[in-house]
Amino acid sequence: MGTELMRICVKEESDELPSVPPGFESYATFTLKRVVPDPAAAMESVSSVSNQGEMEIESDEAKAARSLRRRPWINYDDDNNGLSQNLDQTCGVKPSLPKGVTRGCAECNDCQKVTARWQPDEARRPDLEDAPIFYPSEEEFEDTLSYIAKIRPKAEKYGICRIVPPPSWKPPCPLKEKQVWEGSKFNTRVQRVDKLQNRSSMKKVSKLSNQMRRKKRKCMKMGMDPGSASPEMSELETFGFEPGPGFTLKDFKKYADEFKAQYFKKSESSTGGECTVGDSWEPAVEDVEGEYWRIVDKATEEIEVLYGADLETGVFGSGFPKISSSHEAASSSEEKYAKSGWNLNNFSRLPGSLLKHEGSDISGVLVPWLYIGMCFSSFCWHVEDHHLYSMNYMHWGAPKLWYGVAGKDAVKLEEAMRKHLPDLFEEQPDLLHKL
Repeated sequence: MGTELMRICVKEESDELPSVPPGFESYATFTLKRVVPDPAAAMESVSSVSNQGEMEIESDEAKAARSLRRRPWINYDDDNNGLSQNLDQTCGVKPSLPKGVTRGCAECNDCQKVTARWQPDEARRPDLEDAPIFYPSEEEFEDTLSYIAKIRPKAEKYGICRIVPPPSWKPPCPLKEKQVWEGSKFNTRVQRVDKLQNRSSMKKVSKLSNQMRRKKRKCMKMGMDPGSASPEMSELETFGFEPGPGFTLKDFKKYADEFKAQYFKKSESSTGGECTVGDSWEPAVEDVEGEYWRIVDKATEEIEVLYGADLETGVFGSGFPKISSSHEAASSSEEKYAKSGWNLNNFSRLPGSLLKHEGSDISGVLVPWLYIGMCFSSFCWHVEDHHLYSMNYMHWGAPKLWYGVAGKDAVKLEEAMRKHLPDLFEEQPDLLHKL
C-alpha cells in the first residue's frame, strides 16, 4: 500500500498498449470539487467567489492539502463547484453503467458498498514478458549506484526491473508509528477505473459545458427548468480529478481491505454470483490484473477507487528513517538505515550522482513522493521528469504491478499514443511529459 517514489533510478511504467492506453485525460485547466455547496447557491449564475474563509482552515487540514503535489493544469479553487454540482443535479446526467461501488452515506462519506463482483471468465490479462528480477548479495547491496550500473545492461532492454534486497534488509518504517499511523491525514483522489481509457477529450467536454452554461442562464432568465431545455444536456460527464475524503493510514487500510474483500468475495455453495457476507479470500496477483484490464477495456459497472498520490514526504512524512537533527542519539540500526544509499531521502545526493550538485530540494526529484494505493488504483502512463530514471520502494502492502517500455521504443510509444489519442495530443502536444 505504501510506496515511496524517487525519480532517479530504475525506470517505471508504460507498456505495450491495449487498444487505448489507460490514464490519459486532457489536462486543460479544470476545477476540483472540494465541498458540497448549498443547493440554493448552486442555482445562481457563476460569479467570483472569495476563498478567504478557506485560507483559515485548521493546521492539520492545511498540512494534508500541502502534501498533495500542485499540478499547473488543475484549478484548485471552488468558483465553479456550484455549477458542476448543479449540472449533475438539474441536467439529468445519467451514468452509462450501473454503479458497482457506492461511497458514503447520510452519516459519513468514507464508507462503501461494493455490489460489483469479480468476473474471472472475462479476465483480460495482457500476455507480456516479465521484467527481470535481481537479487544482490550483501556486499553488492552496500554500493547502491555501482550495483545499478552493474545491472543496467540487462535492465535497460526492458525499461524496468525489480531489485529484491538481501534478507538482512529490514528498515523501520516511521509511517507505522502510532502518532503517524492513527494521527496524520492525507487527501485522496477518486478514480473511475472504468473511465481510465474511455473519456472524451477536454475540448469536447468544454465545448458542451459552455453550451450548457449559456442555455442554463437563458432558461433561468425565462423562468424555465434548465433540466428540460435540451436533450444533449444529459451528455455531459463530470471531468477531472475529483477529490475524495481524507484518511489516516489506519483508516485507509481498513477501507482498502474492505473493498478488496467485498469485490473478490466468493462462496463455493453460492449460485448466480451471490456470496455470503464474510466469505472472502485473497485473490492472486494474476486474478487482480486480469480483472483490472477487464474493467478498463470492457466495464460492466462503474468502479470507483481512491488513491493517495503525490504526497510530499517533506510534509506528510517519509517511510524511511531520517538522520535526526536533534541531539537524541539514534540506535546503530536506525542510523544504518537513515544513512543507507537505498534510502530514497539520500539516493539523489550519493557520490557519483549528478543531482548532488543541485542546491534546492526539488519535490519529486530530490524529495521523494509517497503513494498510498488500494486495489485497482492507477498511475498514468508517462515519461519521467527530465527523462531521469525512477526508483520506487514498496514499504508494505499487496504487490504493485508496473508496466514499462524500454527507452529504445520511446518513439514507437509516442506514435501509438498519438494515433489512438489525437484529440488529447492536439490539446497538449507534450502530454507524455505532463502526466
